Amino acid sequence: MKSVDLELRSPFVEYTKENISLAADMPRPRLIKSHADIQFLPKQLWTKNPKIIYVVRDPRDVFVSFYHHSELFMGKAFQQDIETFIGRLLNYANFWPLTLSFYELRNRSNIMFFSYEEMKKNLKTIVLRVSKFLGKDYNEMEIDKLIDHLDFKNMKNNPACSHRTEMEKFRKMKNIDESSINQDARFIRKGVVGSHKEELSEEILGKINEWQKSFLGDDITLDDILWSNGK
Repeated sequence: MKSVDLELRSPFVEYTKENISLAADMPRPRLIKSHADIQFLPKQLWTKNPKIIYVVRDPRDVFVSFYHHSELFMGKAFQQDIETFIGRLLNYANFWPLTLSFYELRNRSNIMFFSYEEMKKNLKTIVLRVSKFLGKDYNEMEIDKLIDHLDFKNMKNNPACSHRTEMEKFRKMKNIDESSINQDARFIRKGVVGSHKEELSEEILGKINEWQKSFLGDDITLDDILWSNGK
């Protein structure tokens, strides 16, 4: 792995070994979130067949979100404009290899594959699908309560979703001056589908499209991935 690759990965990369240890000590059944490439996941996944939920999002929105995510952690120490950042990221972003790996496995009985866009369009449908996938049965009142809990504005204001402890730990480790951080910024930011249109130029969007086509070719489109369960 190139050193520059590490520079562009999530700040949480610093906690990889620590998180592996924490996961190993968790009581079962366990819920583990990962951004790891499929080849780095435990080989037992394909023999023990645990339930896997893979959520994909439009990569253009992902890149914009990742830019603000990095800026949030680094403050003024993160001195890159958004288009330079994304332009560099395209050279080693693992988005499509990882996404396509799970897209090809989406019909396995232990894998559920859907998009952020699907959640934004109809959260209740996704909640019901996930509940069925996990073998859970909830009444209408419980479903409504869960949907309210998962509503974006409520998630944004939920202290449990702020990752404030992780951010403070990272900044301390990197000796980042807290005064250089935008105190109004939040880990959960906008959550808007298509927000890249407000922040990216036609030039950088063209580069993203070329990068995307190099993985998808002519046989599959972004909509095929994002709406694999139907619109």
